[in-house]
Amino acid sequence: MSLNWKEIDLVLQELPLSGSRIQEIRQPDFKSLVLELYHPKGPWKLYVNLSATACRLHRLTQKPLTSA
Repeated sequence: MSLNWKEIDLVLQELPLSGSRIQEIRQPDFKSLVLELYHPKGPWKLYVNLSATACRLHRLTQKPLTSA
């Protein structure tokens, strides 16, 4: 199920995007990205999954698993 613009906007409002800079972008598998960001309060990671059945966008608190 995909996210609509209202749901995406709510998630983005909860993230410390203002003042953050992208340090690195990783692709753990074909349908997902991990953005490694730096904020003056400390580094953080944003997980984006664009799978048609599992669309997700959230801050990571643990290292993502990679597909073999």
